[in-house]
Amino acid sequence: LIMSFYSSLIKKAEEIASRYNKRLTLVDTDEASFTYRVSAFSEPQCYVITNQPNVKLFYWGLIPFEILPENGTEKAKKEAVAEAEKIRKTMYNIPAENLYKKMVLLNPVNHQRCIIPVTGYYDWHTNNDDFSKIPYYFHPANDDFFSIAGVWEVWQNPVTEQGIHTFAQITTAANPFVRKIHNGGKNAYRMPLILNKEDEEKWLDPELPKEEIQKLLKPFPEKLMDAYPISPDFLKKNKHDPTILDENIKVYD
Repeated sequence: LIMSFYSSLIKKAEEIASRYNKRLTLVDTDEASFTYRVSAFSEPQCYVITNQPNVKLFYWGLIPFEILPENGTEKAKKEAVAEAEKIRKTMYNIPAENLYKKMVLLNPVNHQRCIIPVTGYYDWHTNNDDFSKIPYYFHPANDDFFSIAGVWEVWQNPVTEQGIHTFAQITTAANPFVRKIHNGGKNAYRMPLILNKEDEEKWLDPELPKEEIQKLLKPFPEKLMDAYPISPDFLKKNKHDPTILDENIKVYD
């Protein structure tokens, strides 16, 4: 099971705008807000905070703007779209260590950084006795939101000729608290790159120098977060079902 592909946003758009001091000019939707389980695999529209004055709705799964058709034929255009969709599935999350290693990420990380507001996220603990997986819900200890750091991009679909705004979350090494829980699977000991409140404005600054950006690529303080086990069937429930967040007390038996 791979980390940080599931989050929650149990807030309305108005609350997001208020928290991040942004204007709200778009229509709130049930798909984007008040959702107990947001899955990257459905490539949903999510609320995103940029350096612009308004709250944005971008699609999860970054598509680099460089993906272009080889020529003007319809076949080449369709091939470019297929390539974009293929690459997108590898860019839901981007390790902080890779941000300056891939050419397609240099412009987004240097000038198009964003914040993805969530009220929590999900990851799995591996039981050392039988290697069973137990899902946990990670949430802020004393805040309404985690501010997950991300990068965004605009890609021009050559078939529809429409611009698509997409984003990727950034991940980093886990702090000691998360390490104890997220201890197995393909990406063990990792967590989303969550920003400290005092660093949010700096992260969004498109002119921030590389050295200052790199200083922000660090694990979130463990004292500011908490977690508890939830039911293994949380992925089978309707994403608007509040029982997704019910604590799984059987784990303590």
